[in-house]
Amino acid sequence: MLRLHTETACRRGGALSLRMRDLDPNQCLILLREKGDTVRWQSVSPTLMTHLQRHAWSR
Repeated sequence: MLRLHTETACRRGGALSLRMRDLDPNQCLILLREKGDTVRWQSVSPTLMTHLQRHAWSR
């Protein structure tokens, strides 16, 4: 989770609101919903995308 914040500079709420459908592994993008109803697509590294998917599948 620390890597998510380092790569994307997202807020805690943005990280906590991530869902599987917010991950686009083909383009290495995540959909962030943050404070003030801000919604944005953020690019991430392939390594982070892999870790996010593994984390979601294990939960």
